[in-house]
This record gives sequence, structure tokens and C-alpha cells, in this order.
Amino acid sequence: MTKLWIRAGDVDEYNDMGSEKDHIDTLDNAGLYLANSGAIPPLSPSADLGVIDQGEFSGRNYISIFWGDAEAEPIRELTIGELAEINVNLKHYSGL
Repeated sequence: MTKLWIRAGDVDEYNDMGSEKDHIDTLDNAGLYLANSGAIPPLSPSADLGVIDQGEFSGRNYISIFWGDAEAEPIRELTIGELAEINVNLKHYSGL
């Protein structure tokens, strides 16, 4: 089963946001998790399998986010549409 994994910066662990099968809920969970982690929208593509925000998650302290297997081994990066949906959710949960 393919899952969405997020690690918000260097001090975080990889966190399972849900399965690709439950795509809408999984992307919603990602927005909520990132808002609770202090990410500031919009997110933009950065390093391989990563994004940066408008705050502390930039440079080498970026947010790892990718679709992977049960052990958090990467399978694929986010699509532009998936990143856009996470940005909408992040903005909503951030109250911006």
C-alpha cells in the first residue's frame, strides 16, 4: 500500500499521513499536520522529494514529503495538483 510520508524539518520523524487509496483524506491530513508543525503557506518544490515553506522550513531544513511504501521508502514525488491541494488545506488549517 502506498502512503504519504512527511518529515517537517530535521528534528521531525517520518509520519504516515494515510494511504493513496484515501487520497482526499490523506492530503487533508497533510495540510493539518503541516499547519500544526508551523509551516507557512505556500509550499513550493525544493530538494528531491521535498518542499520549502515561507518560514523556518527552508534550505537544508526542508519538508520531506513523498508517496512511499510501508517502511517510508520513496515510490514517487507529489504531483503539482497534489501539492496545490495540500497548500489549500495548509492555508485553511493555518487560518490564513
